[in-house]
Amino acid sequence: MFDIFKSNKEPAFDSSFKKKDWPLLSFQEIAIRKRGAIIGSSLDSVDTVELSRVQLEAMKLGYVFSEQAAKPIANDKSLEKEVFNVLQSLVGANKSWEPFYPNFPKQVANASDIELFLNSITHYWACGQWKPQYTKESRLPLFEEIKLKKIELLPKDELLSLFYELLSSNGSISEKDYEIIYSLLRLFDEAKLLENLPEEVPFKEVRCQLLAFSLELNLSRIVSMGVTNTTDVLRVATALSGGDISLAANTKFKLKRRYRKWLVLELEKVINEDDVKRHAKKWKRLFHCLHIGEYKAASKSNDIADKLRNAKLKGMNTEVEAALLKKNDVIILEKLLSKPGEFARRLDHLLRIFTEEKAQNLLAQFNEVVDQVDTRVLIQMLGHFRHRIVSQRDHIVHGKTETLHTRVALPKGQIANVKVLKSKLKDIDPRILADVVELIEKNLKERFSRLPSLGKVWIDPELAKCPVPIQMRSASEGLKIVQRGTRMPMGDKNTLRFFIHWVGEDIDLSAAFLTEKLKFHSEIAYYKLKRNSKDGYQAVHSGDITYAPAPEGACEFIDINLDSINTDEIRYIAMDIRVYEGPPFPAQEANVGWMMRDGLGEAGEVFDAKTVEQRISISATSYSCMVAMFDVKKKEVIWLDLLGTSNYLKGGNNVANNRFNIEDLLEASLNFHQVSMYDLLHLHAQARGEVVQSPIESESQFNKELIFSYEKILSEFLS
Repeated sequence: MFDIFKSNKEPAFDSSFKKKDWPLLSFQEIAIRKRGAIIGSSLDSVDTVELSRVQLEAMKLGYVFSEQAAKPIANDKSLEKEVFNVLQSLVGANKSWEPFYPNFPKQVANASDIELFLNSITHYWACGQWKPQYTKESRLPLFEEIKLKKIELLPKDELLSLFYELLSSNGSISEKDYEIIYSLLRLFDEAKLLENLPEEVPFKEVRCQLLAFSLELNLSRIVSMGVTNTTDVLRVATALSGGDISLAANTKFKLKRRYRKWLVLELEKVINEDDVKRHAKKWKRLFHCLHIGEYKAASKSNDIADKLRNAKLKGMNTEVEAALLKKNDVIILEKLLSKPGEFARRLDHLLRIFTEEKAQNLLAQFNEVVDQVDTRVLIQMLGHFRHRIVSQRDHIVHGKTETLHTRVALPKGQIANVKVLKSKLKDIDPRILADVVELIEKNLKERFSRLPSLGKVWIDPELAKCPVPIQMRSASEGLKIVQRGTRMPMGDKNTLRFFIHWVGEDIDLSAAFLTEKLKFHSEIAYYKLKRNSKDGYQAVHSGDITYAPAPEGACEFIDINLDSINTDEIRYIAMDIRVYEGPPFPAQEANVGWMMRDGLGEAGEVFDAKTVEQRISISATSYSCMVAMFDVKKKEVIWLDLLGTSNYLKGGNNVANNRFNIEDLLEASLNFHQVSMYDLLHLHAQARGEVVQSPIESESQFNKELIFSYEKILSEFLS
């Protein structure tokens, strides 16, 4: 109801936003984030008063130190300060949390619509400079059962195993992971790093970023590992220039002379026309930046650069596309058999366009090279074709030959720029689909069987709710980092409290309520601050703030009484944040998350760090983000962290104006169609041991906590 008074200036994209310099993280920050531990040496005795004090301070943040971890902290003030700075940052306790209505939630619930209206329009007319002055009432202490997160003690060299895991990851890792790799390269001497360098760095982006870091830090022995193909050179040059190493975006290359010389020497060893043609525009810019003509000895590179400038390069993809138009399976096989990864990515399309007889032949030929396809790609294929079988089943029964697929696609790049794709695809013969799945599973088991035995294996059924974490590239930094689509328990507390903090202009926190069929029901937002039982639920918003100057910034909260929800009308709650005015999220230091509280959420401070379930710093350079979806029937939270779409209509960038976009995004988000951690580990167990039904009789256990250790999955189970 307040939209007509609120500025709805459409934010302009900040094209000058640049990727940050790589920070040097401390041993303590790395250990706390990735190992739930601090680095230090055990002490025999310390002052018991100091020991109790640091434990009480940790408990206020939702943590508890093991006895061995608490002692060095209690004995060293500088270590204590460093550790608590990290813990406060993880849960958001380093922010100023002063809502528009200081006695939220009761104050908003009891206020009249006139009072809320007048306060809002006065705030808007004053361009966010005015807020109502209310006396902050004393609040009852928070007496709730809190599960504290334990912090252990580790020796410094334990972080070298993390270095190994990250470099062994066969999948994209987050920017925070790259910060950790960079920091470890600086914190340890090269000899120790070399001892913990895996024989092979399987994921190209990780390998190339490692090379770029090592070039910058003059780690010559790590640099000597070199590149493996033409695109590696392009990735290293991109990383050295501060660009997107996934190659999803263009880069303005800027390279020092010593880097140019090394890149040309490496390029000359591996260059081929097909790889250059694949990224032709990028190579034109890079050849220009390299001053390739100055390196006369690099004859192959100069020859291909000349062909590129004169448009004489012919790549394999061009020939394959031409053959596809003519449905010439002979030429297609001739080209794709030399590129098994490309063959794998095109397999669905090939099986759709050819007759059953030719499709069977294509599959037989693929079987000859499937052992050369990366495990990560096979896992993606397995999820895709399993879903194909399920989605086609009903349509085939009803005599249809096409199936409508709704799915989420996460394009490469530093932003989780989700695409909601709806398309009709021609059905594939069910027998061929079954053969594809059998072929993939058989090959995966064969390669897994070459790994060490696992013995009797128990796998936590909860891992079936977590997709294999192969797309962590754009994961936001936060308290917990999990794969998108992961379902986690909400717990049994009855008040769900959303929160956001930012520094800048105007960001809005909203909750969208949807039906069982994912149709928009209603919302809580800046223009609708409260709902009551006649709306199907009870919820309140802490008040809209449109100006958040540094250093304190501003915050907003939403409380939802889960017990009040009419589940006949409402199934899902979406946590939505949108930039109403100002630059994208990272430039406004947007931190968002949720906590769970007992009762009506009136006890304790509005922001109480120990009750925080999740907090992330939004990494997407965007104006809208779907943070998570809450399934109120199953009492589960579905992790999303997806960049949404924004419509700037007359009423501004808000939930109401984007309701159809929200419906599409959430519908697709329930259909990621990825292989779960449980499925992956089950394949390993079948190939390397025996699956048992109880942890008591097992020799190897994989429990639900593994969802927070994605680097372990990427390094140990996708090889």
